[in-house]
Amino acid sequence: MINFSDMEAKFYLIFYLFLLYLIFSIIYVLIALYLLYGDVINTPINNVAANNGIEMNEIFVVQNPAFVEPAHFEEIDL
Repeated sequence: MINFSDMEAKFYLIFYLFLLYLIFSIIYVLIALYLLYGDVINTPINNVAANNGIEMNEIFVVQNPAFVEPAHFEEIDL
């Protein structure tokens, strides 16, 4: 039988609890991503591109709002 010291037992307990926490965190994030983007994952890419983009020579260009330059408004002096 293996004799663990008190310190070793605490270390292994904390270590394995941390591993469990890590595994469940990853599973939680994957479930959250699937719930957020599951419709995108299960939709054929042509339908997504046709609904969200511009058709050019049978190549669909999807507009990404992250790259749209924000509008510049002139300052109004009151």
